[in-house]
Amino acid sequence: MTSLAFLVPIDAFRDSEAATQWLTAAFGLWQLALALPDLAVTVRRLHDSGRSGWWFLVMMVPAIGPIVLLVWLVIRGTCCGNRFGADPLARP
Repeated sequence: MTSLAFLVPIDAFRDSEAATQWLTAAFGLWQLALALPDLAVTVRRLHDSGRSGWWFLVMMVPAIGPIVLLVWLVIRGTCCGNRFGADPLARP
């Protein structure tokens, strides 16, 4: 066995179809793993601005929906507490 034995898995990817399938599956698993935390952070930001988490679905409106959601996510939240809880930036 040579010192380049670690290159054996790379040699298996010389067939580009196998590499594409493997990378597609890995990317799909990565997206699935990040979907729930992404949803949780988005809903939390909507709550900070006094909106229900269901407003996340505005993203499904073609063209304008994602822009509206992006604006809501980047603006500052309410300065005082709202029905979803206290202001996380308020000092005690």
